[in-house]
Amino acid sequence: MGFFSKLFGGESTKPAKTPQKAPERIQVPQGKIAYDIEGKQSIVTYVYVGEQLARVPEGDTFWLDVVWATPEVQRIAEQWGWEPFDNSLVLVYQGVPVAGINWNVRLLHELLDMGVKVRLRARRNRGFYQPGIPNVKSRLPEESKGADQIWAWLNRHGMFRKFVYATATEASIEDGKYRVEVRMVEPKPGSKAKPRVGYFVGDKMIGFTTARSSKYGEMRELVGIPTGLCTVENGEGTSGPVRRIVFEGSPDWLQ
Repeated sequence: MGFFSKLFGGESTKPAKTPQKAPERIQVPQGKIAYDIEGKQSIVTYVYVGEQLARVPEGDTFWLDVVWATPEVQRIAEQWGWEPFDNSLVLVYQGVPVAGINWNVRLLHELLDMGVKVRLRARRNRGFYQPGIPNVKSRLPEESKGADQIWAWLNRHGMFRKFVYATATEASIEDGKYRVEVRMVEPKPGSKAKPRVGYFVGDKMIGFTTARSSKYGEMRELVGIPTGLCTVENGEGTSGPVRRIVFEGSPDWLQ
């Protein structure tokens, strides 16, 4: 019996066949670090394999693994009765691909790309929203807050993409990829100026940001954080030469 027959209660005219073996289950990648998503906002989760989640007692919460809809995942999902969209994300319960997701997909893509194991908190509510399909809702933060939380988590673990137009120093450097270290540069003795944020390639400071810049606080957060190869581009600003520096975090476990 196909998925739509199950959904709308139709019956097949052919006798049911006894499967020779149970459908396969997905081996969820372990990842090098885990990120669990949960919050107070309830979002309906569109389930396609209801019999698996119907075993969860009403009112209980549980975790769903988020994985890529790779050809292998799609092949196994079809054994369970549904076909994920190309390039979509799939929710997996105890090895069974049961649902899809479209919440903050871009950020989830980035987490998966970085080798993070992502899990989503869900809750089985009372009743069914279709015959055989339990009423399941994901417990998510509000979308804007959820994005902020994910970015904050990425920053804490040295994973980020930030850029700044730094005031260029006289040090010469060509456009390219460099390992840029962010340090605080103390003012000269007797000066009342606040420390500048300096950008160093080796021992050479190639640019800086002063406390007057709107980027000052954001760039201070990068002091002491290991970064991967950064893109450095020379240019001209309204007050003179600038260097656009794009930082991409590269934590130890991604090396």
